[in-house]
Amino acid sequence: MTSVLNHKETKDFFKSKKYFGAAESNVIFVKQEMFGQVNVSGKLQMATRTSLAMNPNGSGGIFSALKKNAALINVISSVEQVHLIDVLNVESKVFDPQAIGFSKENDTYVVAQGVKREGSEDAKEAVNVFVINNQGKKHFEVANIQKDEREAKNEDGSLKH
Repeated sequence: MTSVLNHKETKDFFKSKKYFGAAESNVIFVKQEMFGQVNVSGKLQMATRTSLAMNPNGSGGIFSALKKNAALINVISSVEQVHLIDVLNVESKVFDPQAIGFSKENDTYVVAQGVKREGSEDAKEAVNVFVINNQGKKHFEVANIQKDEREAKNEDGSLKH
């Protein structure tokens, strides 16, 4: 998946690298949809006084892309397992047997892996965040989290998000 911000450059890069040995017909580029940016409080963020800040719909955008792209549907329907890794999650293992096993054992459609953020250095890192609050479980893309929210702390000094 690409975004409107990098679609052409990504396609050109893959072409210049001869699709890393894959057949060009086997490489699919899908532009992510854009959506309005919100903060962890659910408030819309403005780019200017009169325009909404917009971001690519993030890693989860693969699911809406699947609904709209016949080539992706054909790929997904021809395999037993699909393992998606967020480009920002460097801790994830490709084809992690524990994640795949958990998914199969629990008959789940989606498994998301994360790492608990512990200290002040983690608060500075721009990562996606899973939040559990009184409104349920939510996932926020890094681009949607303002610095003050990313570094917010609870009364005991632990990271809020």
